[in-house]
Amino acid sequence: MIRDIKIALENCDEKLAYNIAIKDDKIDNAYKEFRKQIIDTMSENSSYVDQGSRFLFVARYLERIGDHITNICEKIIYAANGKMIEIY
Repeated sequence: MIRDIKIALENCDEKLAYNIAIKDDKIDNAYKEFRKQIIDTMSENSSYVDQGSRFLFVARYLERIGDHITNICEKIIYAANGKMIEIY
């Protein structure tokens, strides 16, 4: 997503921007699955709580990057055609 957003921004490519933004669902789903696995692991063995907490923060930050990229994609689409859309 990061690599492609640069191209979409440079070319004001609304189609590419849209295709990038819809990938955010994959990131959201991966985050939810990873979060559940990490919490389950920490629940089973308390010695993993410190490391698991750090992994949760990193995963959350990566998920937020996907959200920010989606917001940029929405702005590219607006710049290209003047229509404000929200991509979920």
